Amino acid sequence: MLIVTIVLCYSVIAPLIMPFGVAYFALGWLVAKNQVLRVYVPSYESNGRMWPHMHTRIIASLMIYQATMIGIISLKEFYYSAVLTPLLIISLIFAYTCHTRFYPAFAKTPLEVASQELKEMPNMGAIYTAFIPPCLKPEKLEDVEVFEDAQSRTTSRAPSF
Repeated sequence: MLIVTIVLCYSVIAPLIMPFGVAYFALGWLVAKNQVLRVYVPSYESNGRMWPHMHTRIIASLMIYQATMIGIISLKEFYYSAVLTPLLIISLIFAYTCHTRFYPAFAKTPLEVASQELKEMPNMGAIYTAFIPPCLKPEKLEDVEVFEDAQSRTTSRAPSF
């Protein structure tokens, strides 16, 4: 989001930055597409709970851009720069409307997601034995249970009489 804010704000001051911003996001899109298709295996789903945070930052970037644009245009003594002032007000109204209409939907988990079955608990014995080095693995499987019992007991350093 920082790159979006920088590209938007400086596009008014130096329009030459726009092709570099487009190239950055095009390359980022290609890399993200490759990762989704071939590399990345998602292990969780946020069910859209990140969108309100992203929307807030996008609106903030838009308002910073508009304020910068109004400031630069008014510094260049353009007579109709006052016409652009309602843009900030309209953006604030839009942000408030989105906040009141759509944000409550993100606060609650959707019924479709809540009705899905929970993932089953993994077999902890299999996980435990998977991480034992081969030189420390017991020959018999029954020894693993004895070893687990020995680990679960607490020992005190107090001398026994």
